[in-house]
Amino acid sequence: MIGLLACVPPTPLAENPVPTVAFEPSSALNPELRLQAAVEELVAAATRPEARLTPRAVRLALARAGVAANSSIFLDRDSAPLWSRVPADTTGVATAQRDFDGGGSIRVVAWTQSRRSLSEMPLLLEPESRLWMQVGGRGSLRLLVAGPRQEEADFLDPGPVTERRIEAGNLEMLPAFGRPGEYRLELVDGERVELLWSVFVGVPVPPPVPLPGPAARGSTEEAEEWMFAALDRLRGRYGLPPLRRWPLLEPLLREQAGCLLDVGVIAHSAAGCPSMGERSTAAFYPRPRLHEDLATGDTAAEAWEQLMASPGHVQNLLCRACTAVAIAAVRAVQGHQILLMDLLEFPEGEPRPVREPAP
Repeated sequence: MIGLLACVPPTPLAENPVPTVAFEPSSALNPELRLQAAVEELVAAATRPEARLTPRAVRLALARAGVAANSSIFLDRDSAPLWSRVPADTTGVATAQRDFDGGGSIRVVAWTQSRRSLSEMPLLLEPESRLWMQVGGRGSLRLLVAGPRQEEADFLDPGPVTERRIEAGNLEMLPAFGRPGEYRLELVDGERVELLWSVFVGVPVPPPVPLPGPAARGSTEEAEEWMFAALDRLRGRYGLPPLRRWPLLEPLLREQAGCLLDVGVIAHSAAGCPSMGERSTAAFYPRPRLHEDLATGDTAAEAWEQLMASPGHVQNLLCRACTAVAIAAVRAVQGHQILLMDLLEFPEGEPRPVREPAP
C-alpha cells in the first residue's frame, strides 16, 4: 500500500452464476447496442443488492463491448441515484436492471456524449503492430496514448503518455505498440473528451469478475493524503520533482465538489457551479494556472484508478511546470465521494488572497 491511508480491499462476492455477454468490436452492432452490452455485463456481475461498480469493471466492460465513445456509467440502487442525472447533450443511453429474490434491486445507467464516430478498431493487437484509425467529423484533434499499464498492489502506473495531432476524416497510422499490455487512447477536441478506449497488445482481455461488496472507507482527510502520496510516487517514476500542498485553494475545491454533489453532475463545471478558474480568479491575484483532475470513487484507490484510465488526466498530473497541488475530497450521504485535484503553476508569482472590501 502507498500513502497514509490503508484502503482495505473489499471482499469479492460469490462467483457470478449468470453468464455475461461480450461482443467483438468488429461486430455490426451500433453504438447504443454496444453500450447496452456493457451495462448488461455489469448488471450480470452483480450478485447481491449491495454490489457496487468499480472503475476496473466499468473500463473492461466497455472494452469488451467495443465502446469507444466517452461514456459515463453509474449505479441506481432502490431509487437512490448516484450521479445518474442524464445530461441534455447525451448522444446515447442504455440501462439494465436486476431484481433480487430477497428484495432490493440495482439499475445500471450509461450514456455517451461523443460527437465523433470512429472507424472499426481491433481490441487485440500483436506487439509492434501498426494501427490505422479514422475519426468522423472535421478539424484537428489531440490523440493521447498511455501504456502499457502496470499494476503494483493498489498503485497503478498508466505508462508514459504520448500526444500527436490527427485530422478528422483522414486515415491516420499510429506508431507501433511495442510492449505487451493494455493501452488507453483518448481523443480530445479542444477541452472536450470525445473518445476514450482500450487496446490490448500481446495479452488477452481480462475476463469479467463479480462486482465487489461494500468498501472500507476512511475519512476524506485520509483520502486526500492518500492521493497526495500517490501523485508524488507517480511523478517520481517519471523523474519529476515532488509538489507541495497549496492549502489556500482547498476550501474553494471543497465548495466546488459540494456544489457538484448538490446538482448531481460530475463535471469540471455545471449550471450553478462556477468553474475552479472562476473561483480562483475571484479569490486570488495574480490568478494561478490550473491543471484540474476530477474523479469519483468509493475509495481513494478507486478514484486514482479512474484518473489513471484517462491519458489526459495523467498528462495533467505529470505537469512539468507545476510546483504545487491542492486536493479536496467530499463524500455524499450514500458514501460515494468526489475528489478534485488541481496542479498549479504560478507564472506571475504566488497568488495572494483578494482582500475583502472594508464594511
